[in-house]
Amino acid sequence: MEDRFHVELALLLGGDLAIEPVGAESLQLGDGDWLDALRPVIPAGHAVVWLDPAAERCRASVAVFNATRAEVQVVEVPPGEGAEALLALSVREVLSTAGAESPPPPPEPTPPPPESVPPRNEPVNPAHPRVGATATTPMNGAVRGGAIVQTDWTLQPGLSAGLRLDIQAGAHGLWLQPGVQVTRGRWVVGTHAAVVRHAWGYMVRPGARLGMLVPLSEEHIPGVSLTWLPVRDIVHRDRSILYDSGVLELTLEYTWGRARD
Repeated sequence: MEDRFHVELALLLGGDLAIEPVGAESLQLGDGDWLDALRPVIPAGHAVVWLDPAAERCRASVAVFNATRAEVQVVEVPPGEGAEALLALSVREVLSTAGAESPPPPPEPTPPPPESVPPRNEPVNPAHPRVGATATTPMNGAVRGGAIVQTDWTLQPGLSAGLRLDIQAGAHGLWLQPGVQVTRGRWVVGTHAAVVRHAWGYMVRPGARLGMLVPLSEEHIPGVSLTWLPVRDIVHRDRSILYDSGVLELTLEYTWGRARD
């Protein structure tokens, strides 16, 4: 019977069958020591099939090995003509349905992406208004003082440009001085066209300014600047000079405003 069973099983399995003689006393179902001895030499995904010659029915045991254990199933058919072919067919069905490897665990779910925070609808290069007080000393020594109103816009970190208006009054008249300025770090350069009204009439006088800021905080910023006047305002009477603006002016200022975001 054993030879006929091998032949029938070889016809069904083809080249996937290898026959090795093993003593019948070693092939006892439930013999854990024997299965443990086979596990190191049987690759995962392979199976061992043996017959039980002492059984009244045609019986075969099938042990399918995977990476961690061996699963054993027993198939049997009634004795009689063609029992070997039917038993071989049953063994092939077991081999085709038995999983040699446990199915891999499902992959861990991909964590959802972090919730995106919608950008704040802030204006590009927001304006930064400031107000302050100023005092100017020209070369003739006639000190004047007043207020500053300015607004600048950030062009890049540490660089801004803006508009400035100085309104000053002194013993010799009133100064209305609009202009533009650029700030780089602590240094300020600017230009203006001052409209001057004094007792002797009106004068439009351009100027260029170089200054340095000394911030106490982002809100409070004092500074000092020197202004060059390319056009001098000079008033003559009877060969005497009643008023001379000079070519240089020294200005002290103190501005305050909201800190930049």
